[in-house]
Amino acid sequence: EKLDFTYIGDLIDGLIQLGIHPNAYRQVFNLTYGDAQPVLSAIEILREQFPSVSVRIEKRDQATPRRGTLSNEKATKLIGFNPNYKFTEGYTKYINWFVLHAQKHDLLSSKRVQLNE
Repeated sequence: EKLDFTYIGDLIDGLIQLGIHPNAYRQVFNLTYGDAQPVLSAIEILREQFPSVSVRIEKRDQATPRRGTLSNEKATKLIGFNPNYKFTEGYTKYINWFVLHAQKHDLLSSKRVQLNE
């Protein structure tokens, strides 16, 4: 199973471009990175930060459509969209942000069970 992940900073940059670029008027764009990665590769990146992480892989829900690389060619050509963070870089940034946020708010304490503040 592969998904085309997009780092939030790239998405925001693309949305800003959509808001100001004249070629974006009345258009629909796909603002993805454009390089689907195996979903299970996220586990490898997660284990770099959390070596003892336990993962349970469940059977794929057959109602979920199969996806892969999505095209951002229209956004690239018409508004100059150029995402900067491939999956490995973006996911690592998410993890690092979470760790800092969790430490700052003492969310990793055994007294806390809710991590979605």
